[in-house]
Amino acid sequence: MGGVLYTCGDLGALADRLAKDLQQEVADPLQPIHIIVPHPLTDAWLKRRIAQQMGVVMNLRGDYPGHGFWRALASLDPQAASVRPIDRPELELLIALVLLTAGPDDVDLEPLLEYCGPRGPRYWRRVWQLSQQLSESFLDYEQHMPELADAWVEGRLLDPEDPTERAQAELYRRALPRPEASRLSLAGYARHALGRLLPPREPVPRLYVFGLSLFSRLQLSILAAVARHIEVLIYYAPPVPLGPSAWSAHDDAARIIDQWSRTTRATWAQLQERLLDPGLFKHTPLPMACSEAGETSDLRRIQRALTGRHDGGAPAGDGSFRVLSSSSAVREMEAIRDDILQGIEGDASLILDDIAVLVADPEEYAVAARSVFSAASPPIPHNLSGLDPGGSSAYAQAVEALLQMASGHLDRGAVFSLLGNPCFLTAGGFGRADITTWRSWAESLSVYHSWDASIRGERGFGASDRFTWRQGLRRLRLGQVMDESALDEGAFAEVPPFRDLESGDREAVAAFDRTVEGLLRSVASWSREGLERPAAEWTADLLRLLDTYLAVPPDRPLEESVVAAAREGLLAIAEHLGDAAVGLSLVSDALLARLGTAVAPAGRPLEGVTIARLAMPLCLPPFRVVYLAGFNELAFPGSVPRMPLNLRRTRGRDDIRQLWPPDHHRHLGLEACLRAGDALRISTLGRDLQKDEEHFPSPMLAQLMRLMGWLDADGELPASLSVQVPLHASSRECLDDASPSRTYSSWDQILGWRWRAQREGADLAPALAQEVRLAAEERLAVRRLDSDLAMPGRERERERVPLGRLSKFLEEPLAEALRRHLRIKEDPSDGAAVEDREPLQAAFPENYNLHVGALSTYVQKRAGEGAAVTLAEIAQQDYLSGARRGRLPEGPIGKVDLDHALSQLKEPGEWAEEYLAGLGKAEYAPRLILGGAQSREVPGVRVPATCLPLEDGRLAELRGSVEHWWFGHNEVHALCITRSQAPRTQIGPKGNLIPVFPRTVFLPFLMASALLVNDDAEARARIEGKVLFVDILPSPGGENTRGIISYGFGPLDRDRTASHLRDLCRDFLNPTCFQLLPFTPIADDHDAWSKVVDGEEASGYRDLILAVIEEDQERQPTRWRMPERVRLLRDLLAFVPDDPLAVLRSRFGPILEALVKEGE
Repeated sequence: MGGVLYTCGDLGALADRLAKDLQQEVADPLQPIHIIVPHPLTDAWLKRRIAQQMGVVMNLRGDYPGHGFWRALASLDPQAASVRPIDRPELELLIALVLLTAGPDDVDLEPLLEYCGPRGPRYWRRVWQLSQQLSESFLDYEQHMPELADAWVEGRLLDPEDPTERAQAELYRRALPRPEASRLSLAGYARHALGRLLPPREPVPRLYVFGLSLFSRLQLSILAAVARHIEVLIYYAPPVPLGPSAWSAHDDAARIIDQWSRTTRATWAQLQERLLDPGLFKHTPLPMACSEAGETSDLRRIQRALTGRHDGGAPAGDGSFRVLSSSSAVREMEAIRDDILQGIEGDASLILDDIAVLVADPEEYAVAARSVFSAASPPIPHNLSGLDPGGSSAYAQAVEALLQMASGHLDRGAVFSLLGNPCFLTAGGFGRADITTWRSWAESLSVYHSWDASIRGERGFGASDRFTWRQGLRRLRLGQVMDESALDEGAFAEVPPFRDLESGDREAVAAFDRTVEGLLRSVASWSREGLERPAAEWTADLLRLLDTYLAVPPDRPLEESVVAAAREGLLAIAEHLGDAAVGLSLVSDALLARLGTAVAPAGRPLEGVTIARLAMPLCLPPFRVVYLAGFNELAFPGSVPRMPLNLRRTRGRDDIRQLWPPDHHRHLGLEACLRAGDALRISTLGRDLQKDEEHFPSPMLAQLMRLMGWLDADGELPASLSVQVPLHASSRECLDDASPSRTYSSWDQILGWRWRAQREGADLAPALAQEVRLAAEERLAVRRLDSDLAMPGRERERERVPLGRLSKFLEEPLAEALRRHLRIKEDPSDGAAVEDREPLQAAFPENYNLHVGALSTYVQKRAGEGAAVTLAEIAQQDYLSGARRGRLPEGPIGKVDLDHALSQLKEPGEWAEEYLAGLGKAEYAPRLILGGAQSREVPGVRVPATCLPLEDGRLAELRGSVEHWWFGHNEVHALCITRSQAPRTQIGPKGNLIPVFPRTVFLPFLMASALLVNDDAEARARIEGKVLFVDILPSPGGENTRGIISYGFGPLDRDRTASHLRDLCRDFLNPTCFQLLPFTPIADDHDAWSKVVDGEEASGYRDLILAVIEEDQERQPTRWRMPERVRLLRDLLAFVPDDPLAVLRSRFGPILEALVKEGE
């Protein structure tokens, strides 16, 4: 029969030729036509291209090489029905079984068994790693060095003196099935099937092979054999011309292209030797489908130079070729995202499907790309093509988390990585809110690691239940039925019931207890050292766990392929290893290896931005814009891997047929340069500031620029081709519309207006303020729309205003507004970091509670109970109670830390006793709770929430709580315990006294104000007509040593108070109110605060406020810790109100008016 070998550097021309050949197909039109393609991208692109040519695509199947070449043989083999292919994961299991069952006196395998070593914790992992290396080598021999595998099958050795070959040959013969077996490798099948192929009895479709860049010797043998019986059409796309070299006149270029095209030349030599020279195939070169004549862009000039048509000259800098240098992988992806959006904005014809991002390091860059593209607003559609599903498959991540737990990693973070997985949530019927609650409980219960005391002891910790899951769950259960305060000295002193439970938590506690205990009990004992079980038992238990705790979410149907791979992997382990006693780590490694070969695509190929790994067998289709990410020295082209067991690696290294990953990487880099239609971007990692490592670009980049002659005398790229990506997306360069580093992140754009305001003047500041306000209004509108959709009948008029947040608003209005309206936390480090280490000392907030909390308890016991206690006794009891709850260290370390804490305490002294005695018979409330529900754990006085009608029709519902209140006949006292220094009365420029108060008074003052305007008469009676004293008590060890400082207010006027609260709530709830007016630096500055107090007009007050803030931030230490996000915005006048003095007087004027006394 024979065949045709079509060659053309243009994939489009080859695809068009294939479409014409398909139209001439004479086989049954209902019979599927199989095309061997190298990669999912090639398959998707080819079908799209053929559909454009033929109008429709039917019965066209893309087969990847392993299955495609097997199918080609089987279609002509009369005995094919009795044989099935064996894949690499199965071969790894077969090799592992031989190694596991080999005896210590097995001389033939001695070199390999020595590597595995004696049975122990590392033995199972060594066995599996060796099985993986050898399976890769065996398959490599079969594909590229078949004479070696054939000799072994025949019982011969190519080098009888080599003990490594002798051991591998023996293992190969034992592990691989015999010819009569029902499952064979491709080489094993071909070895026997090639001699019995028969022509088909009925017409069958021709064999099509499209886009393969590399052919192994085994594949060429199969093609040659099949071509004797049916017609075979090969469509080969060499990126460089196959004729005589066109670079002889340019020696440096010749060397570069010779190195980059090594894979092409080796493949072409093989095709000529095995297919063309024997006369089996006819060579038919095809012309290019399009012409590039006359195009002078930098990219076109690079492409002409790479194909032997170098025309010289300096770069035009037209943007078609650009090199980006970033400080991290995430920053690289952010820069690529912004460049993509900038390109689409500038070219209406460019769509996301036209763009490819090729990553050299998939483990790091694929995850970064997915994170950055998904977090964009709106998210950028993308697909991950041919990448390891571990980074994108929720089911694969859940299986890995489950295996981590089974191997003994029961740290809180490891457990919650499974509990928060979508597949776990689906199986249990849980929601994100449930897991958030569970996480909060686990943190409060101080669960760190281990199931129980015995496993904790085995890990080298104390043999107690403290910090374990078992104790945490017991405390949680006891908290539902017992009062913690009554049990501190009883039988449950070592297992104190959990106090932070509400009456409605019973079902949630039961679900948490049932789920976590059932899961952890199942796997807790599996990690015991030296535990061996038959592989079939391990797999049966793991299957049960997967079926019980994992399920595919309805919105992730593509995960079903990973589920199938997991089940097939476990069944294969049971089938091949059976009763062999193994450790769990071997089963885990084998299962994860199987999942690594599963296909769990994120998105469909060629839909959205394509993100693919830059590695064989990729054959890159044409894209208008191509990005090469992570194009650094170590990753690309890399080095020849160190494979001491691979005999092909150590023999015949100078043979053109010896191709290795660096050769393939250079070939793919060549393809990427030649198949980019409009633009090519090479992204490199410069200095990694997180790891403090210097990275260097791929030498291929320097070679390409040297070929073009575009390097200056210092070996640097010209500025027109090089872009240094700013460290932060909010840098000034990112705000220039014409900058190649322009950012499209909304928050970074907001921050970036700062730089434009500095550069172009303050006129831009109102525009920035408007951007922030619009962002807040948009978020508020979405939140309200979501609320309406979820609960159509719900009334939206009531807005909850926590007094604690309102107090924060008085202190730092801009930071609080950003937090409330834009969900931007005050500190970038805020987050749900999971701490898995046991405490070694009292850290915040425990060290704070040992001072402030102990003194608060002292006051409560003295004032409320009349108990004669000392502060040291309370602190010691609190420390031991905290240790029992897992919040503080235990044992000798805990004793040392407790002694240190007690040494810093000072008893309150006579002045504290006099203060308590002076309150006489006033009614004491340990806590005044506004709008709170009844709770057995929180004693105090409860009053209804205060509701204030606002101008827009909404109701502001004020809620909150404040500790330590005394209600007397004419006075009300609120005691605040603090470690900070309270300010004294200031002396103004004219010698007058300027009243001032600390921020500590805000919360009690707001509580008293809310009581006064409350609709409940009993609540109003507690404060109406009385003077409020806010008494500040310094905690032992604090900075304040002046004794109790009292600030008297009132009696408060109800109408004035209602107006004040209403104005505060209005500004607090207003999504457009972003005001830079921090209280502490303003109140501490004589000039700034005196103008608030005296009521006189003051010109230039806005400038004064900015100067005060700037001066404060230059102090060490500062009086006000500016949040990071606010710091980035602080120099914009737009965030200081037009009349800041009026705003400050409206906020603090009523407090100043009510201030009647300040004294010690």
